[in-house]
Amino acid sequence: MSKYTFVALLFILSATGFMMGGMTLYENAMFRFKGHDALMVATDPPKWLIAHDGNYQARTVNVKYVTAVGEIAVPAKHVSGDEARRLAEGERIPVRYVEGDPQHVRVDGEAGDMPWGWLIAGFAGLVLALYARKLAHREARR
Repeated sequence: MSKYTFVALLFILSATGFMMGGMTLYENAMFRFKGHDALMVATDPPKWLIAHDGNYQARTVNVKYVTAVGEIAVPAKHVSGDEARRLAEGERIPVRYVEGDPQHVRVDGEAGDMPWGWLIAGFAGLVLALYARKLAHREARR
């Protein structure tokens, strides 16, 4: 691998860190500023939720979010096996959804990912890439 390929890979690694950290930071901000609390309730019959061999795997169900101001129907919501079991038992699952995108949800107070590790990795990769570029450029001038 040439030194310039290595430097290019460091820049790509840095950009990946910044992109992942930025996307995580954006998602956390969306839930913080445009998120609404609700209770998720199944609208499908419990018998249908536990069909398909009787095991709870990830599946698509019709649910609604019950909020303080009303109900929001969410057709074809992907839920985990545990969530399907809880919905089949009639449990109301606390969720936080993003206004305008009810498919985008965090369940049971689930915390968002921390973006700082990605952003630090991006910054460290950028510093390393710039230093490696400087060394490669210095060596090329000799």
